[in-house]
Amino acid sequence: MRITGGICKGVRLKGLPRGKGFRPTSDFVREAIFNILGGRKRNEEVVDLFAGSGALGLEALSRGARSCVFVEKARVAINVIRQNIEKTGFKEKATIVKCDVMRSLGRLERLGKRFGLAFADAPYKESLEITEGSRFYRWLVEMGEEDLLKEGALLVLEHSRRSLFAEAIPGFVLEQRRGYGETSLTLLRRGK
Repeated sequence: MRITGGICKGVRLKGLPRGKGFRPTSDFVREAIFNILGGRKRNEEVVDLFAGSGALGLEALSRGARSCVFVEKARVAINVIRQNIEKTGFKEKATIVKCDVMRSLGRLERLGKRFGLAFADAPYKESLEITEGSRFYRWLVEMGEEDLLKEGALLVLEHSRRSLFAEAIPGFVLEQRRGYGETSLTLLRRGK
């Protein structure tokens, strides 16, 4: 696993142990995300939810993000994020929040940041059903209602291509959806 663009392009990142329920975003999918984004979200505050190894947030920092908050609950993943932050030299731009993402909104609000770009790469079992009434759907609605995301902010969801998806999520506008093998990317823009 490596950074695919920006000032740290080519830097190899430490991955998470296999068989522990982690599913890293492939270099190919990560590069596709940033190709879709282009330069639209440079110099933004970023939040990497379900951060895993921190690869998405570190990629954003490498490509010009102002700062990144990494939210992760697994101790092993937090240790890997710390090592990857050291490796890329982004210590001054990175904050790690150890908690369950589905219960993190209050803690994130207390940081006093408003994010222009958010990544959510939830475990596939968590995001398999993104329909009205599901836990993940309710969390997304709450994200749309809170002031954590700026108006026009992008939320990039990585999920299984088999995920059931609601037609609309209050607080967000569907910008686009793309598939890459078993992985789907859904870009939601915060707005009416």
